[in-house]
Amino acid sequence: MQTTVDYSLLKDPDMKEIFDSFIVETKELLEKLDLDLIELEQRPEDMDLLNEIFRSFHTIKGTSGFLGLVKLQKITHRCEDILNKLRKGEASVNEEIMNGILQGYDSIKALLSVIEDQKNENVDTEAIISTLQGIIDDLETSAGKPKQEKKESKKAGAKQETKEAPQLSDQIEPDPKSEEKKSVKEVKENHEPAAQKSLDEKRQSLIKKGENTIRVDVERLDDLLNFVQELVLGRNRLAQLNIEMMMEHEGTELSRNLGEATRQIDLMTTELQLAVMKTRMIKIGKVFNRFPRLVRDLSRETGKDIQLVIKGEETELDKTLIEEINDPLVHLVRNSIDHGIEPPDERVKCGKDGKGNITLSAEHEGNNIIITISDDGKGID
Repeated sequence: MQTTVDYSLLKDPDMKEIFDSFIVETKELLEKLDLDLIELEQRPEDMDLLNEIFRSFHTIKGTSGFLGLVKLQKITHRCEDILNKLRKGEASVNEEIMNGILQGYDSIKALLSVIEDQKNENVDTEAIISTLQGIIDDLETSAGKPKQEKKESKKAGAKQETKEAPQLSDQIEPDPKSEEKKSVKEVKENHEPAAQKSLDEKRQSLIKKGENTIRVDVERLDDLLNFVQELVLGRNRLAQLNIEMMMEHEGTELSRNLGEATRQIDLMTTELQLAVMKTRMIKIGKVFNRFPRLVRDLSRETGKDIQLVIKGEETELDKTLIEEINDPLVHLVRNSIDHGIEPPDERVKCGKDGKGNITLSAEHEGNNIIITISDDGKGID
């Protein structure tokens, strides 16, 4: 029996600040996860990295539960279960597990986009939930937990339900079994007032995280930059007048005072201009960090072994340029993979390492920023 989920919380004006903070925080976590998951595939024994990834999924799960995002919570919960088995040593990182978690990540990203735009979860998530649950079931079976054990756990769960109810009230999310049958609204009603305390704590936590940053529309920054440019023109005109004044009234107190005021305005205008320009600057790593996943997926599609090396990700560019260069870079990286890097057997025949290398770099050269994409393949004819 399918239940209707109430998404009115997302449209509540009083929750706007919290909802916006949730979107920003989750996007930041997803950007980090995109890199961390690829790193985990390269370093499956790195427990610190594994724990960091687990915490990211756990954070998204907790905040999505607070906002009543049932589908998002289900996906993150299952990804978290898989990662927890890896943490406990009940399973090892392999291609099937990584593919499943990455598919879960892609679904979370797509779902978040819908949540942000439509304030609901109108996305079919049954397939990915089934895929993730299948991985969990396989891991439990391979760990020696037969399927009949699930029946026993149901009986045991029924006996312990009354005892554990007070503890469940402290959690943001509903029990995985009961969440299939209850809407978030029902869960909140059953767990009051203890749940309310936990929800309030979550709310305050989200607000505090957003206190150090604010979201500013790019158009406002453009307006501010235009005002500064007008101010620069005024400064230049004042400097010219100051020169004329010094020539006509050199040595007078009026000339000295005007000169001092002109120098101070010149200094402050220059500092203001630099500060406004910096507010529009974004590290190019924001773009570069999307490419490890792209290279990973295309490598598997083409049957090639490719390593991506990123340099100069701290280099800063204007926000407008950052948005414009992504598509050209994707095209160039695809060309390197499709036409530049040879298949492993061809590389070995040529005396090369079977693994190809693509380097994506950015560096300052005078007032310019040079972005370079290079590979050690045969090149393009």
